[in-house]
Amino acid sequence: LDQIRTYRQLENVIQALNEKLINADADARNAIQRQISEANHLKNEWDEALDKIDQEINPKIKPEIDTKEVESGMERFKKAWSGIKGIHHLRPQRQLERLAEDHSPHRRIPSDS
Repeated sequence: LDQIRTYRQLENVIQALNEKLINADADARNAIQRQISEANHLKNEWDEALDKIDQEINPKIKPEIDTKEVESGMERFKKAWSGIKGIHHLRPQRQLERLAEDHSPHRRIPSDS
């Protein structure tokens, strides 16, 4: 493992070890499995190092959505538009319904199929 410098080399080693493991006898399996574990550990270390660099460059900001705030805002919106009649009322109502669907805790995520 000390001579491995690229992901491709590491993947090739892991694949070769897995193939050896399939045909190994009981004595060899433990040694081969140990090598596989060490190779996987090295791969995990590399992945974590890259993830850390990625996080430093592109921090993931996950805004927390407070459901009660969303519901409160939607209620204020409904009250503001409740007195409006006719076609002008339909557009904001549709937007409100879309917002409610987008922020629903039971929202269905559309599949790509």
